[in-house]
Order: sequence, then C-alpha cells, then structure tokens
Amino acid sequence: MADLPELIANQANSQTNLASTTVDKSFIQTVVIISEAQVELWDMPTVIEDQNVDGYAIYGHTSFGIYGTSAYGGAGGGPGAYVINKIANPNNKFNWFATTEEVNILKHSTTNATINSTAQTISFTAGQKLVINCYRDDDSLLSGYVNCDNTILDTIGNYTFELSPNNGTTWYAVTNGTPYTFGVAGTHLLVRITCSTTGTITLKNSTTGVCYPIQVVYAV
Repeated sequence: MADLPELIANQANSQTNLASTTVDKSFIQTVVIISEAQVELWDMPTVIEDQNVDGYAIYGHTSFGIYGTSAYGGAGGGPGAYVINKIANPNNKFNWFATTEEVNILKHSTTNATINSTAQTISFTAGQKLVINCYRDDDSLLSGYVNCDNTILDTIGNYTFELSPNNGTTWYAVTNGTPYTFGVAGTHLLVRITCSTTGTITLKNSTTGVCYPIQVVYAV
C-alpha cells in the first residue's frame, strides 16, 4: 500500500489535471456557442428581369441596319431599362440586406431614404420612405406581414410599416410581426417603411458583423 504522503500527492495531481481539463472544455464550449450565435442562414430571392431594345431598325440603311458594325436601332436606340418580371422567395419569406445588387434590382423608384450598401444602413429624415419590391408572380397574395428584428431599428415607435399587394395601388398599414389579410387581390408585393423623425435602420452590426434582414412573410 502507498504511503499517506504519496496518496495525497497523487490526489492533488488528479485534481490539478481535472481542473485543467474542465477549463479547456469550458473554453472550447464557449467558442462554439459564440460561433453558433453568429451563424445565420437566410434564403435569398430569385429575380427574373426583362430588357427590351429601344429605338428602331431600318433595314438597308447605311447606319441603322448593318449588323456587326453598327448598334441595332435608330438614333437614340439601344438597350432599354430592366423590368422585374418575377420575384420568387423560398418558403414565401423575402429577405433584403441592402447590398449593392439588392438595392439596384429591388429598390422601388419611390424610395427617398438614403441607403449605404457598404455599411448596410438606411438613413431617414422625417417623412422619408424605403420602398422595396418583395414578390411578383402569378399567384395572388392573400396576406402578409413585416418581420423585422427589433435590434435593427433605433426606435421601433418611429417607424410605420405598410404592404401593397398590387404594386402600390392599395396600401395596408401593418404591425411588425403581425399577419394582415389583404382586402384586394394582387400579384406584386411592395413593402414601405416610413420614419416619422430622423432615424437609421442598421442591418449589419459593425462590431459583431451579424446581419439581420428586412423580412417580409406572405401567403399566396
């Protein structure tokens, strides 16, 4: 049998090793938790656009009818503007992060708020609006709601949310997170966010890098 001093020494070593192992496991677990908190998977919309050719062609004309050496179309002609033909969203959830591509394609022309695609922020003065195309397809819209995480809004009471199922003809005021049944049919969904004072919607946390979208959920 081992002497008492040896037993005490062995027990002390075991406790030291156990404590060390516990600290290591705790550290690893903490890192995993932090990583899990920062990982979010968001489905993005599929957008189909049409582009027409403006102007006209005069076949046989020395300038406007020669393929390969002159632009197709008459004076002032050329590629026309892109027009959204379809916006489809997985699980009927539209997510918008204010990236450059999303702003160029999905921002509605009536938007007058200032969008910073690098910082992923939208800045408002009193009465300014952000309007985004969310859905366009063949199926009629039945209901919808805005589902913005409150952390992206500086003061939620300063913002009003509206949805239009018919491309801006009819607008319905909605509450963030609460479904609303539309009173008219439509196949082109817009969301409009208006700020009553100076405010900022911040989609990307500059410290953690975590992003939350402006999300619109709808039923067809």
